[in-house]
Amino acid sequence: MRENSSEYAPLKQRAWDAAAEAVCRVREEASDREMETATVQSVQPMIREYEHQQACKRIVGRVYIFDATREEQEAAKEEVWKALAALPIGAATKELEKAEETALTPHRAAVAQRKEKTRLELEKQAGAVLRNGRPNSNWTTSRAISQKNTNSTADTPRWPARRTGFDL
Repeated sequence: MRENSSEYAPLKQRAWDAAAEAVCRVREEASDREMETATVQSVQPMIREYEHQQACKRIVGRVYIFDATREEQEAAKEEVWKALAALPIGAATKELEKAEETALTPHRAAVAQRKEKTRLELEKQAGAVLRNGRPNSNWTTSRAISQKNTNSTADTPRWPARRTGFDL
């Protein structure tokens, strides 16, 4: 948490200022217990804000879309963060999760669409190979060479015959 101390510095300062102001507002004859109660009550809004930030960070941290690229993952996390930031501090966990799901839906759909497009392209290429007996220009040279070698050596064994002690 040390590395994030600057991230929470404004929140800590607001809590400090609120606590100091609460102590100043308490009557002069107030007991230690009364001053403590005033202080604790004055920092409650900052505590709720901190807890909300932590809940949002946990949700964004667990965002994962299967088969998404790094860029797609980062874009999804950014959208989830924006959706969560739009919610009021203290929003229920169910509301946070609903905002997460709503933000992720278009990203999941985009990944599925990209995967489907890739699948269709591969099927099209495989169909061209089956129809033509050779790959189309989209296939790599190594794959074309591999296909050619497989076809030309189909009648000859790949490995030399195994020699046994009876061969002379």
